[in-house]
Amino acid sequence: MSTVAVTSPSAARRPVPGRPRTESWSLLAVAAALGATVWTAVCYLPELSVRPLTSAAALLVAVGFAVAAVVVAAQPGRRSAGVVLAATAVLWPLNSLGGWNVGAMPLVRQLAECVFWVLLVAAVLLYQHSQFGLRERLFMTWIAVEFVGGQLLWVAISRPEWSGQPADAWWPSLAPDPAVFEVVRAVLAALYLPSTVLFAALVLTRTRRIAPVDRYSIAPVVGAIAVGGAAAGFSWSFYEGTTLLVAVLLVPLPLAFVYAATRLSRLRLRLTEALDASTAPDGTGPHAEVTAALRSVLRDPQLSMTFWSAERGEWIGETGQVRAPFAEGRVEIPVLRADGRLCAVVSTRATSLAARREVEAAVRLAGTVIENAGLRAVVQAQAEAVGRAHARTVQAGVEERRRLEQDLHDGAQQRLLGVLTLLAVARQGAAGGDGTAVDRVEREVRKALAELRDLAHGLHPTVLTRDGLTEALTELGERLALPVDVRVGVGRLEPALETSIYYVVSEALTNVGKHAGAERAWVRVAPGDVGVDVEVRDDGVGGADPTGRGLLGLADRVVALGGRFILHSPAGAGTRIRAWVPCG
Repeated sequence: MSTVAVTSPSAARRPVPGRPRTESWSLLAVAAALGATVWTAVCYLPELSVRPLTSAAALLVAVGFAVAAVVVAAQPGRRSAGVVLAATAVLWPLNSLGGWNVGAMPLVRQLAECVFWVLLVAAVLLYQHSQFGLRERLFMTWIAVEFVGGQLLWVAISRPEWSGQPADAWWPSLAPDPAVFEVVRAVLAALYLPSTVLFAALVLTRTRRIAPVDRYSIAPVVGAIAVGGAAAGFSWSFYEGTTLLVAVLLVPLPLAFVYAATRLSRLRLRLTEALDASTAPDGTGPHAEVTAALRSVLRDPQLSMTFWSAERGEWIGETGQVRAPFAEGRVEIPVLRADGRLCAVVSTRATSLAARREVEAAVRLAGTVIENAGLRAVVQAQAEAVGRAHARTVQAGVEERRRLEQDLHDGAQQRLLGVLTLLAVARQGAAGGDGTAVDRVEREVRKALAELRDLAHGLHPTVLTRDGLTEALTELGERLALPVDVRVGVGRLEPALETSIYYVVSEALTNVGKHAGAERAWVRVAPGDVGVDVEVRDDGVGGADPTGRGLLGLADRVVALGGRFILHSPAGAGTRIRAWVPCG
């Protein structure tokens, strides 16, 4: 099954191959009908006055197959089926060459009839799918052996009059034997029924395996096969009047090919009506209803839409969740905005190229409605992401306060209590002139002050308030036990924005030091289109977990500010964190 995969917005801009001009194919269909009329009239000339009804029915069949050949060939991916149908239009009138009773004409008529049925079977299978698998190749080999090989054997062991042909007709009889001839005739007649059953089973099996939209288009052909297939049973009898019955039974089949093609094209009209019913006059409406309309018309309950958010750099599902647009065995159809930028991807099933082209046309028709639905989905996703980030930020704040409380209790508080004890000891030893206890008190006080200073620095670094981002981030890099290249291309910013950027870089460098196994890191802060771009990368082991507490907190801090956060960390290729923080 072929699949269209859009891996990037730029890939979606490639134009879809165009459809042939309708006017050209219409003229070709008219020319084919005229040619089939003339060809049938020539072949049936000796019988026009003798069997007018048979001649008229044969003309309908030939013209029908000629027009069907053009209509089918005009569909993308079905040109081979159209060519085979054109061959059937040429072969069918040859069924009457026996009426000429000249030279090898009766023999040509006999063989042309057999080849006609073989090609008709091939045309039906090619119409379903343009490629043959092993089963199809084996079946076509069997049909060719049965019909063409059987007919050649028939001719080799018979005389022309045994098949209802003139006795003086040219007939390459190698070993004519009436008894063997009757046996071969009976065997060939007996093989027809199982071959018909196998053909029906193969068609039904292939029909069940194709996409619903393909089944919708091919249903008229499958239905007509039941009628046209019955005609093959009569083709082996050469009694008067049989040709008329066969022709009448065959007429629905080419008409079914034409109707199937127009039925597929009507998908676009039905989609327009469904979208009109599901959207408001201004072109808006719940995207769930737009999806339901597409699913109904395209007969695919699993159809889904995924919207591209250029601002967030990610794919958004119909309900606002972040998701990947691609699925195995699905056809991904890009939807472009008026300016050519990628808007969305519609994921559906379409086995044949013709059905896929019609689905693409239908989706393009719904482009404006899908674009509006995408805008609403992106806004919904943004609101939900901010809400989740806010909730996690609040929870992180609660946990951070608890941690600070614990750090104060277990660290500076305990150390200061110890200092009080040492002071008591020092007071007792002061009279003896021992200064050891006093020295210890001084050291402990200095340690306590250092811990309190570090704690206060963690709450809000003084260097950031005093000197700005450049000095603060440079100091952060110097603390790390590996070289850090810091480049800041912005001046002083709003205090809240500077604090957010500082903590993004601080947490990112902390992760580098703890988990990256890197030899070097880089920090870049530069002005962006609508804010500040922040990038922290390293040359470590990569494979960072985006759901980890540290990275998730980073993402929440950025999203809560209305920004974007992107993590790129392939295994073995380092980690790259990018954040866009809006100004104002």
